[in-house]
Amino acid sequence: MEFAKAKWEKYLINEKYHSDQTAFRIWDKRFAISEILARDLPRIRTESEYLHQETPKKELTLLITFFCLQNKISYQQGMLDLCVPFLLLRIQEVRLSKCYALFSAFMRKNKNLYL
Repeated sequence: MEFAKAKWEKYLINEKYHSDQTAFRIWDKRFAISEILARDLPRIRTESEYLHQETPKKELTLLITFFCLQNKISYQQGMLDLCVPFLLLRIQEVRLSKCYALFSAFMRKNKNLYL
């Protein structure tokens, strides 16, 4: 898993990486999630038992919600599936803010997936 993480970081760390981590860490995480996101959350397509636990589901919701707020976009179906690989880094004890920064970089580089 460590090798895979290094490969991702090589492609995703950019000029916004550190500011994204900081912004996520200081964000007031009280929010209302969208109805679409709430409906999609139980339908995450993964074999991982980790993602069916309550804490990872909350963290996944935080990552997606903050990304949408920061980029002034609405949640779209499928964003959860794009975010899952980044949340799985938590198994390796990667900070949630770092998971967010990597996810955000991936989404910026692949805007065609959600615009």
